[in-house]
Amino acid sequence: MNSTNNPVWQAKWISAPDAYLETLGRFPGSSLPFGSWIWPEAYSRAHLISSFQSSGNIVKAMLEFQCDNEFDLYLNNQPISVMRIEGIWVSELPDVSHLIHPGENHIAVRGYLSNASEHFLSAIRGVIQLEYADGHQEILQTDKGWKNAVRGGYWQNYEPEDWQTTPLAAGLSVTRLHPRQIRRSCLFRHHFQLDSKAVRAVVHVTARGLYALHINGKKVGQDVLTPDASKDLVCQQYDVTDYLTGGNNVIAAITGNGWYNSEGWGTVRVRKPELLVQLTVTTGNGTSVSICTDGKWKVIASPLLEDDIQFGERYDARQDIPGWDLPETDTDHWFPAEVASPQADYPAICQDYEPIRIIRRVRPEIKRKLPDGNWLFDFGKNTSGRVCLKVRGANSGDRICIRMYERLDHAGDPVWGIYSDVFYHDDNAPGGKAAMALKNMDVYICRGGGEEVYEPRFTYTGFRYACIEGYPGEPGLDDLAFMVIHTDLPQTGYFTAGSKHLSNICAAALRAYQSNIHGGPTDCPTREKNFWNGDIQAFAPTACWYLDNSRFLAHWTIHGRKVGSTEYGWADEVYILPWVLYRYYGDTATLQAAYPAMQQLIAGRDKTLASTNATWRDHLAMKNVPGDFFAACYQCYMYKIVSNIASVLGNKADSLRYRELFGKLCDGFNEKYLDEATGVYEPYCQTGAILPLALGLVPEGMKVKVAESLNRFVVEKDYHPTTGLMATPHLLPLLCDFGYADTAQKLALQTTFPSWGFILNTGATTITESWWGHERGLEASMNHYIHGSIGRWFFEYLGGIRLDPEINAFKRFILKPVFYVDQSHVSVSYQSRYGEIKSSWLNINTQGRWRWTFTIPKDTTAMVHLPGTEPEEYEAGTYAREIPYPE
Repeated sequence: MNSTNNPVWQAKWISAPDAYLETLGRFPGSSLPFGSWIWPEAYSRAHLISSFQSSGNIVKAMLEFQCDNEFDLYLNNQPISVMRIEGIWVSELPDVSHLIHPGENHIAVRGYLSNASEHFLSAIRGVIQLEYADGHQEILQTDKGWKNAVRGGYWQNYEPEDWQTTPLAAGLSVTRLHPRQIRRSCLFRHHFQLDSKAVRAVVHVTARGLYALHINGKKVGQDVLTPDASKDLVCQQYDVTDYLTGGNNVIAAITGNGWYNSEGWGTVRVRKPELLVQLTVTTGNGTSVSICTDGKWKVIASPLLEDDIQFGERYDARQDIPGWDLPETDTDHWFPAEVASPQADYPAICQDYEPIRIIRRVRPEIKRKLPDGNWLFDFGKNTSGRVCLKVRGANSGDRICIRMYERLDHAGDPVWGIYSDVFYHDDNAPGGKAAMALKNMDVYICRGGGEEVYEPRFTYTGFRYACIEGYPGEPGLDDLAFMVIHTDLPQTGYFTAGSKHLSNICAAALRAYQSNIHGGPTDCPTREKNFWNGDIQAFAPTACWYLDNSRFLAHWTIHGRKVGSTEYGWADEVYILPWVLYRYYGDTATLQAAYPAMQQLIAGRDKTLASTNATWRDHLAMKNVPGDFFAACYQCYMYKIVSNIASVLGNKADSLRYRELFGKLCDGFNEKYLDEATGVYEPYCQTGAILPLALGLVPEGMKVKVAESLNRFVVEKDYHPTTGLMATPHLLPLLCDFGYADTAQKLALQTTFPSWGFILNTGATTITESWWGHERGLEASMNHYIHGSIGRWFFEYLGGIRLDPEINAFKRFILKPVFYVDQSHVSVSYQSRYGEIKSSWLNINTQGRWRWTFTIPKDTTAMVHLPGTEPEEYEAGTYAREIPYPE
């Protein structure tokens, strides 16, 4: 990514001072000196453990603990009761002298996430004071010496019996201020004068966290959730000339937490959001002015009590500050901003790829009243974004809860499980101890007295349904809107067909991918929001057909957050994704930038055939391959593709060395796994045949036999796929390549489990995580794009537009559709860098032929494959051909 637009930074990082933030929370007092607030970073049920030695004669032991929610406290396995005071739960028994043992003593806390509507963050603090017979005291406080661990398995609701005494070290937040105070969204502003109207004004802005920038009462730019999800700091540049006026001006911002304080699975970090702004103005008088964040800026808490990418928002409209971003507003009661220390880590990248935007506003199609009196709205399609809510007739302090859902159960009730914790999800169940801590649930506390409009600012989620709790009266269909939000990538590929079934699959795959691009590609917009590099490396070709990913994925593969980067098949994204971008867009800059990481990957892997048991393998396959087989496939493929990349970059020595290693490893792979007599690879399943064929590991003379075995495995499953994330993209293309086009079509049109048709027939409107669609339990995501990799087949085989094996970026390409007698028509188009490529065929069954029309853009050529003839190179132009049915 270029950095030519970056300023020479004079601005300073600023934040709200601790002394001010400390005033934002009120907690019951104590006669004992409390320790730090502590809580696991993995925001789940907390299991916090400490031990201490009692040496000498203890005459008195006093204990006190505080927590936001009910908690269970044990001293030497003996429970200590708790009670609620001033909205905080506190321990009830101060004198615990009778529970102290000589020698080692254990104290354990089981804590729960919030059960209050106005916040979701929890923390606990406490102290034990020991008084000895000789008069000295010992103070034992909650601090970084405490231990914690997630106790219990994935989607379980019980702990091991020994959880009180056998801690495992895990991430722990330890803070003097409560996490809600540290993470609090704040308003910042700075007033300045211009001697005349601006003729040129440019602002560079970013945040550790998220921000929205305002100048003179107007939000700057149309993008949202800025800066974005990059692991490397990115800044945005805006031309703000028209926002300014001669005389009084104000520049202002609101901050949020974003990915700076969040990770997948609901990991919550406790770091103070910070802001960095640098505005450069040239006025009509020729004056040049720089307005930079520094200690002269002012700050105050925003009405946004809490915000999180995973957990949603809590907004108190009673704390609104009208005119907070206008010049004439009085700020005498605001506080001086604090200059952060140290002043380091300035952004080196100025965003030049597409931003996240509100793409469209969707009106709900249906509403109905639920038995509990709440209102359920159906927006018709599952996608990602947030709810904009209009409220009338509310009283001050009324709480309206907005819960989002992806699906309904068979009784028509919303399924909440996917928004719960992946550990101890019963805590989040209705009536559970942390029922108000569901992920991506927004709460609006009403101002009262007139019409109010609330739209979350610093969060999003995937959903189709919205449930409104606590609304005054009956909300109408026009009182809610689904604000669809994702990275605004231009659509480059379009597919239509006579088969509504295939058209629906194509649309669901595109919708699923768009739902998962918010500054980077995630696996789902609900449960995890994890940036799995394995998902995108497998889906990348399909992604590039649908949308222009040239800048977006180029930035992400170098600078983006990634999850799963050490696994075979997942870590291979480091060379596969840059290679895909090179093939589709001719991008050599990303190849060059990623090449050191490719060499690092190679250096960390064995030079002999891999025997590593790859954990995820062909993830979610109905029948999987062994870990050593899967790892060996990608180990061989790594050397093949990196050899190609080295050649493109002019590194001949590397290319030759890697090509030789590829050959040696391939020989060893086939000797170990391939039965040459039958053409079957040892795993004896679809994935076992697909990976060697797709990755180019099969000896030339054995390809036909291996393809025969693949077709046989599909037929034996009655034309159903058994593949997972990594093999599915190649399944239908390989069948077509080796003459089994009918098998491929039967797979694509299948409607019983497992199949794409089955997924949609369960009610899904996006591609789901597993082949089960909506028929799974609480834990499965309804919006995973990966099985939507069938989209590649629509463009390359039904439409017939394919990359040339030797020339990249569609300077020359192949046109080779697969024509089906029982399909009425197919049409695809692709906007390449040279222009639009079109391929459409119409089945004229009364004449026993297809009419094929295709367009080759200017400055390109195409190798056109007419059935029964040798391929011929065509120049730019539009053509029509009649194709008779095969005899």
